[in-house]
Amino acid sequence: MKLFAFLSVATATAIYATTSHRRYYASDNHRDYPNFFADPRTSSGSRSANTHYSSDSSPDSPPPGSPPSDSSQPSSIRSIRSASFPDHSDDFSNPHIRTIRNVNEESADYLKRTTILAHLVNGIALQTGLMNGTIPPSDAVGELLNFGSVPVSTIVNFKKDGINALVEKLKNVKSDIDSNYKDYEEIALKWDEIILEVSEIGDVKNLTGIDSYFEVLKQFNDNFNFDSFEKPGKSFGTRKTDLEYIKSLDQTNTDIVDKLDSLKRDLKNSISSLTAFKSSSDELKDKYKSLENGPTVFAPVEKTIAVFEKRMKLSKTLVEKKHADPVKKNIKVALQVSTYAQSAQKEVSYMNNLAESISAPGSIQRKYSKGFPNGLADLKTLLNDVRDRWIEDVVNITGSNLNVLTDGLEPLFQLEKQLEKMDEKLRPISNANMNKALSDFKQLQKGLSDVKPESVDLVEDLFEKLSNTLFVPLSESTYKESLESIKTARDLQELPNAASEAIKELDVVELNKEVDKLFDSLGFKNINDVEGSKKEFETVFAANKAKEGLKNIKDFIGKLNTRFNKIILMTKGGLKDRVKKILDTKDTINKFKGIEGEITTVHGFLKPLKDNSTKVSQAIHAYRQLRDIRLEDMPVFETVASAISDVAQDLSVVSTIPDEMKKDISQATTEINKLSDSLTKSDVIGQSVNSLRSAFALRDLKKEVEKLKTPDAETQAVIQKIWGSHKKEMAELDKTLGDIESFEKNLNISNLTTIGAYGPPLTALASLTSVSMKAKEKSKALGALLNDGTVQMDPTVKKSIEESKKTLDQLADLDLGFASHSTQFQSAPSVFSDLENFLTKLLQVPITPRQPSGQTPGAPSGPGGVAGNQQGGSAAAVFFAWKKRSSGS
Repeated sequence: MKLFAFLSVATATAIYATTSHRRYYASDNHRDYPNFFADPRTSSGSRSANTHYSSDSSPDSPPPGSPPSDSSQPSSIRSIRSASFPDHSDDFSNPHIRTIRNVNEESADYLKRTTILAHLVNGIALQTGLMNGTIPPSDAVGELLNFGSVPVSTIVNFKKDGINALVEKLKNVKSDIDSNYKDYEEIALKWDEIILEVSEIGDVKNLTGIDSYFEVLKQFNDNFNFDSFEKPGKSFGTRKTDLEYIKSLDQTNTDIVDKLDSLKRDLKNSISSLTAFKSSSDELKDKYKSLENGPTVFAPVEKTIAVFEKRMKLSKTLVEKKHADPVKKNIKVALQVSTYAQSAQKEVSYMNNLAESISAPGSIQRKYSKGFPNGLADLKTLLNDVRDRWIEDVVNITGSNLNVLTDGLEPLFQLEKQLEKMDEKLRPISNANMNKALSDFKQLQKGLSDVKPESVDLVEDLFEKLSNTLFVPLSESTYKESLESIKTARDLQELPNAASEAIKELDVVELNKEVDKLFDSLGFKNINDVEGSKKEFETVFAANKAKEGLKNIKDFIGKLNTRFNKIILMTKGGLKDRVKKILDTKDTINKFKGIEGEITTVHGFLKPLKDNSTKVSQAIHAYRQLRDIRLEDMPVFETVASAISDVAQDLSVVSTIPDEMKKDISQATTEINKLSDSLTKSDVIGQSVNSLRSAFALRDLKKEVEKLKTPDAETQAVIQKIWGSHKKEMAELDKTLGDIESFEKNLNISNLTTIGAYGPPLTALASLTSVSMKAKEKSKALGALLNDGTVQMDPTVKKSIEESKKTLDQLADLDLGFASHSTQFQSAPSVFSDLENFLTKLLQVPITPRQPSGQTPGAPSGPGGVAGNQQGGSAAAVFFAWKKRSSGS
């Protein structure tokens, strides 16, 4: 007996040490930013979120802090899973309970409890579907392990040999790449960009749509009210100057009263000008809409000038035939690896896709696991979910038996334990920096695969031709007017949107009321009585109230002035005069001196070089990537390939899962699997709760979204080419944030005393505005920009872009397409009600303890019931260690 006790303590100590180590490991390898799709009650910083038991410990292990089981039953101790039901329904201090940042208590409770139900129903649906054959085991496993678009069958057939061979070859040849001619490589690549641009310029002599454009532009010049359009911007600027002058006067000078009276009158006149401005901006947007086509019409001219300026920068240093040999040598090195890269193409792609989906489980399309948006990490919390005292309280049945849930889901818990082993093997893929490394590896592999053997023989001829590009330069003065006209055309394109933004939500009547309030706040009895106010002047201006009032007036004028800043910039120099200048120079905009020679001689020389230049440039890009790749990253790729290969062996027997789950099933499992249409119910509850979680997560990103909406001018200039205008998406986000705020104000969970009552509030999610932003694509575009070594970027701009990318990554994890899930939201009340009825009956069913095959009644049973003979030692050890810790000894 003493020996048994000693062994039990030793075993328990080992398990506890392993658990502690694993938790430490998980916390040390957290992701860079919060995963807002994470379950609010569990940390998901590592590959699989740690629950109250470690991935090495049995699910039968007691969670820290759980009460000991009844010691009066030594001869028939139930497994720890059945014996202990910790109440953590209100435990927000537990480090393993993750709440979304800044969630108020009502929202947090509602999300937490609906998440418990989503997990429970999805668990039942998964178990039932796997056991009755309606859910393919490979699909379920793929979703739980977050494989995303990579099928289990693909992983099963994964071969690491190709990856290892490629990596070995890369190691061997990397040092063979000559680095002494980097400058000439760069020049050749820049010429390739120019050649490509020349090939895509279009017809400069015959500009498409130019006649109709000038026809509308003439009508615009003759009929548009330029004064009313430009007046508010100028006027608010003048009012700002007027106030600054007033503030600069001696504060004892009673002339200030006269100036304030004039300012108030002039400010109201400025506000009145908004009516005419609104009319003009509507006319610009509707009647003259085709003016938005100007930049497209003049694009060939603009590109021709841009290409000229680029080639002039390259004219001082030319690549020559003598530079061809080192480039040819480097291409030959790249060709040595090309075959290996082609052979590993599929495996590299699978590795990359797998890393992407594992690191962003929220973006995975799920069919069978919508209640587990983080896959296995969420399934691991199910054990504690079904033991939560809140379920017993809300069902409110005297003598209810929560063991039915824990015992009934035993087959699923056993599957979970098997998947945890695979999940652990995939841990290298979930490293925070792995995505970037694998993405670079994929680009390298693709670049090397695309190298054409004939590119070696094309280098000399291409470089010889590029050495003969000293063409006659254009004079900047000859195309200056054309550039000015193109600038005006671009301003005309952007003016309608700028005008809409300036006038948006401005109400002349309300603004005038605000002016009255602001001037009344200065402290005069009647600001409109100038002479009377002068008598009060000394007293009024000695008080802080007047100073505060002036500050508020300044802020009011400043905000109005800021709205029209863009209009002021675009109409600088007089919009009518600029439009007239385009019309006056329309015959020379694409026919200025020297452009004929540029088109015929320069473009005519460069266009035929396109195919050969593309092939040589591809080869140069490839060997430059090979030269730049870090040797220390190489073993990482082999490690990932080995991890996937190991899991592939485990997955080869995935088809046997249903048969394994059906062995020795208990009465509790039979009863719990009777939930009708469980997968449909899981879809309704799971999707509704996911949308709820996304809504709250978006609310917590409000400050970040504001920064994303209004980047500084430098950042906007850089990203505009990649994104285009994203005002529509930003407006949608604003509207959605307002909708979410209203939803929360109407949420009152104190009235939710039954499970069925938790469904109706979810119907309100259908009223939330959907957001169509392609956050993932935008994030990738910013990532490419940040990693582009050729782009010179100010550190401040770079930081701003990095922050924008981080916010976009967080948004990409959220499901904000609320409208597409309205069917699930509307079905929530009836589904929650059905679940309540089912659980009410289920928890009253008298359950016979499971009797595994080969056991006699009364003998210790397996994990679902009493501890089996083979597991007795370890179960007792865990129980002993747990009881000892909980008693404080």
